[in-house]
Amino acid sequence: MAKKTFQNNAFDYPNLSKMSTDEFYSTYKNFMLAVARQEKNDHYQADLAIDDVMLKIFEKHNFHFDPKKSTFSNYLATAVRNACRSLKRRDRKYN
Repeated sequence: MAKKTFQNNAFDYPNLSKMSTDEFYSTYKNFMLAVARQEKNDHYQADLAIDDVMLKIFEKHNFHFDPKKSTFSNYLATAVRNACRSLKRRDRKYN
């Protein structure tokens, strides 16, 4: 049986203008959680990081993905890692 990977065309180039936030979340939730957990975050911090990424992509329209430079899965993983690291820095600052 072939190992399921996230590297396929639908995953790597979503049409966000036609995708609702619920569809995006249900499609990418497990991937984003896996990336956040690799950063040694607890479940609560992982959820906060994912919320930050979702907010940037959908509400702030802070979405700068260039398919010529990278795959969407790499872009999303980087965004989640950066959000996790920002949360860790914030926690260290206030604790």
